[in-house]
Formats: sequence, structure tokens, C-alpha cells
Amino acid sequence: MKTERYGASRIAYELWCLQEDRRSAGLPVQGLSTLIAELRVRHPRLKDVAIDQGVDLFLARLFEEHQQRLAHHQRWVTHWSRSSCAERLEEAL
Repeated sequence: MKTERYGASRIAYELWCLQEDRRSAGLPVQGLSTLIAELRVRHPRLKDVAIDQGVDLFLARLFEEHQQRLAHHQRWVTHWSRSSCAERLEEAL
């Protein structure tokens, strides 16, 4: 394996896969340090700089996913709270 083939995107994806493998196996995800340690075991030739860049991208994508879920949840809550308010107003009239 050549380390040049493992850019930040590939490393971020590997970290995501490790996380999802743990989830699907019913194991606790634990901390980022555990995922990085597992990545190092799988790919011992990766340089620290490459891993750091991959971790940065992994965390940025997790943050984006979290923001999207929050926005979706907020839209859902707003929609249902408006619907129930309108129904209560109709019932009161």
C-alpha cells in the first residue's frame, strides 16, 4: 500500500467506516482516539500529517451531518407545532 493513495478524503472515509462498523456490530463507538488507533493498526504506514488532515475532514463532515439533522428536526417540530396550533384554533372556534 502506498501512502500517497490515502488522501484526506480516503482517511475520513476509513474513519467513518470504522465508526459505522462498530455501530452495526452493536459496539460503543467510543472516542475519536479509538478510531484513530484502529486506523493506525489497519494502515501503519500512514503519516501523522495525513491522518490529521483526514481527521479534520471526518470531523467537519460529522458536524455538517449533525447540522443537517438538527435543521430537519427543527423543520419537523415547527411543522407539527403549527399544525396542532391550527387544529386547536379550529376546535376553539
